[in-house]
Amino acid sequence: MTSQNGGWSAEVDLDNLSLTGSSPCFEDIVLRGVVQIAFIVLLTLRGWELSGVAPLPDPLSTVGVWPSAVVSFSMVAQVVVSLLMLNGLIATDSFATYELVTEPLNMAVWVAMFMVYVFEWKRYRPRGRWIVPFLLLFAVAAEGVRMRSQIALSGLDGRSYFFALYLVAFCS
Repeated sequence: MTSQNGGWSAEVDLDNLSLTGSSPCFEDIVLRGVVQIAFIVLLTLRGWELSGVAPLPDPLSTVGVWPSAVVSFSMVAQVVVSLLMLNGLIATDSFATYELVTEPLNMAVWVAMFMVYVFEWKRYRPRGRWIVPFLLLFAVAAEGVRMRSQIALSGLDGRSYFFALYLVAFCS
């Protein structure tokens, strides 16, 4: 992506690279950063709301088992993909400094999301029920905006692994 001196590599054609018109690094920082901050703030709020509610006698009575399993699998897949992404970046020594922050933070917010989601099985409060679905849609929308730059970057040597991980995360 960026060269050692901070400029763009000659291999990358910047014309029409991204949907936002910005560099992929800036796009990642802003889009993923906003999503991660929203996750931290809203999940903290939802966890605090649910902590004051009495436990349900039948925890899975408010949600179906299969939809819950699919959403849970998706959240766990996000954590695994972030871990593999971080591993690939470090192993190939092709990371930007911000990626060493965003990938672990991404893992942390998805773990927190999973914890709040499981907490919602055991405790129910109608107010704030919109938070988890909103965050899921917000994350998908942000990743959709990043799609064009990820496709362009996948053409570089050694970047197909990262694009495959991006697609797994996007589809899950």
